[in-house]
Amino acid sequence: TSHNHSGPGWKENSEWAASVVKALGDAAGAAAKRMRPVTIGYSEDQIDFNINRRKVVNGRAVVRLNPAAPCDHRVKVMRFDDGKTLAPMAVLMHAVCHPCVFTWGDKMSPPYPKGFPKMSADFPGEAQRFVEGVYSNKTKAMFLQGCCGDIRPNLPGFPYRCGDEADIQWTGRNLGCGSSR
Repeated sequence: TSHNHSGPGWKENSEWAASVVKALGDAAGAAAKRMRPVTIGYSEDQIDFNINRRKVVNGRAVVRLNPAAPCDHRVKVMRFDDGKTLAPMAVLMHAVCHPCVFTWGDKMSPPYPKGFPKMSADFPGEAQRFVEGVYSNKTKAMFLQGCCGDIRPNLPGFPYRCGDEADIQWTGRNLGCGSSR
């Protein structure tokens, strides 16, 4: 339901691609066998880390962080409960932002700096881990990316900077628990 800017390139018929396709099929089959009635709750909150990345300078559109441009800060959350446990079966978070805290593909090429991850689930993965941890890992958290066009994490620099683990935690936990706006 999303993408990232810090994963392996998709190569058709590769071993990795085949494993992804198999895992998706297995998950769909397992879900079909475990269907049951649920109650669905809905709420909205806000995130404060997303920003428009397009600005007009001297009559030309350029890549620059632009707080004056449109940006949807809403987070839409659905909670799925079966009434058997206190923890929800699943939590679905919908937000408008490219998962590109790690964007070395735009700025760097191998070899990457020591300790730099070669693959990351970016802020959606951190948000999922955070929400699942809140419920003692008795729920599944999922991320659904909204129509994010020119929306990215607000990491000031020129035109923006590649984030690090602290930025992943800030953005992911902001999504996972909402903000106080």
